Amino acid sequence: MGHWGNVCHSKGKQRTLREINLPAVDKITSKPWQVNIKLNNLNIVWKLDSGADVSVIGDNTYHKIRPKPELIQDQQQLTGARGMHLTTLGKFQINRQYRGVKSQADVYVIPGQQEALLGRPEIDNLSLISWIQETSKQKPEE
Repeated sequence: MGHWGNVCHSKGKQRTLREINLPAVDKITSKPWQVNIKLNNLNIVWKLDSGADVSVIGDNTYHKIRPKPELIQDQQQLTGARGMHLTTLGKFQINRQYRGVKSQADVYVIPGQQEALLGRPEIDNLSLISWIQETSKQKPEE
């Protein structure tokens, strides 16, 4: 027990285990949570990233915005997945509105970033995801 039967010689018998192949998960089939929000003249599709502390866009997206917001250099070091340090060109502040909710936010510009990511603070400010902080247990009626 607790070892491979096909290589076990403890009882002098050799048993063969049936091989099971599990399919690899290489593709997520659900659609990402996205929202369209304009920055000045440019409609941007933002992917909701509830694990991100800040919102980011790529440099290609930044260069399409008219009028182009002024970049502010920031001393804050951003880190991505697995603690990887991210290089930024700077950040800019933007006023935006979504379904009547107004919000002011910092947006960081990261060279080569493909997707615009809307971070948790902005998701919360624009009320895009409801956070349930408490649950209750109800007994079913008999």
